[in-house]
Amino acid sequence: MAKNLVLEFSDGEDVMAGISQACEEHNVQYGHFVEAKGPVKAFTMFSHDYNKDEFEGDYVLDVVSGQVKKTREGRHVDFRGVILRRGTHAKHQGRITKLVAGDGLRIVLQMMDPSMIKT
Repeated sequence: MAKNLVLEFSDGEDVMAGISQACEEHNVQYGHFVEAKGPVKAFTMFSHDYNKDEFEGDYVLDVVSGQVKKTREGRHVDFRGVILRRGTHAKHQGRITKLVAGDGLRIVLQMMDPSMIKT
């Protein structure tokens, strides 16, 4: 049975560290990101062409995907998303490796029972 873990972030929080900490506290074995909405102050992203880009400013996390998986080596977080620049049509999408929250950023991780995962 799946259960949602709702993560809410305050202004200036390190989102990737917050995800890792929450997964440790709730002993997440496997989960996938199903929803995200809210302000972003800065982020680092690898786009589809494997370029690493860093951004700062007034952005919004609009769509999220990816997964968290516990392995023998530890937890692996694959966090991907679409981030929009407020007031423009600028859109960035790819694998997010650093994310600094604006006040009220909300991310939902659906935790799955590992026995339900087919390999």
